Order: sequence, then structure tokens, then C-alpha cells
Amino acid sequence: MLSKIIGFSGPAKYAAPRTGDVRHSLADISLAQKHLGYSADVSFEEGLRRTVAWYDEQRAATTASRVLAGQR
Repeated sequence: MLSKIIGFSGPAKYAAPRTGDVRHSLADISLAQKHLGYSADVSFEEGLRRTVAWYDEQRAATTASRVLAGQR
């Protein structure tokens, strides 16, 4: 999904696990849905799109500030 969002068509690169990596996730919001009436406002894909857009904006702002400061 991320490859599609960012337009990357290359192969995935896998590396050895690092300290702090989450090896298994049992993330489940069903209890919050049942007991709190929680529901997500956006889909996972839309959230990922928004996250990518935010990082793109941050990178652009950092690049612009460096250019204005005469740095690279």
C-alpha cells in the first residue's frame, strides 16, 4: 500500500531485526468499539496518505529554510 501511495515500484529491502522493533502486533480496536463506541474517522489507507503528505510538507519546509539560509 505504501509503495502505491509514494509511487515506488522497486523491490522491498528486508534487513535483520533491530533493537526495539515490534516483531508481532496484536493491535485490535474491537474492545474500544464495543465498550466506548469508538470508530476511526479515516481508513488506514487515508491515514497513511495523510502521513506521507505531512512528511513531504516537512521535508519541503526544511529544504526551503536551508536554501534561504544558504545551506544545502
